[in-house]
Amino acid sequence: LVRSISHNIHANSIMLTDRALLENPGTFCENFCAREELILSESAAVFTRNGQKARLHYDPEKFDASIVHDTYVNVDNQICAVWFLRLCSKEKAKQHTASITVIPE
Repeated sequence: LVRSISHNIHANSIMLTDRALLENPGTFCENFCAREELILSESAAVFTRNGQKARLHYDPEKFDASIVHDTYVNVDNQICAVWFLRLCSKEKAKQHTASITVIPE
């Protein structure tokens, strides 16, 4: 797995690119975690934190998106909610590239 991150100052965006090379053809999944509920559209997910929003764009032709809601116990022994944006490749392959663009709203 090779990850690169670049910041486009002019577009006010961050590009995250993951390249994965698998030993055998298989699927590839990316998971992004949030403490507040996520909103999913066809090609993006909106993350909200303390009133601030960011839109995470992905390629819907390459990835199926789903949101998983769960809970965990933090260090203060409190039960906390957590949401995961799960992006899974639609095709099995030995090589996968996931390009994610994050733009503040």
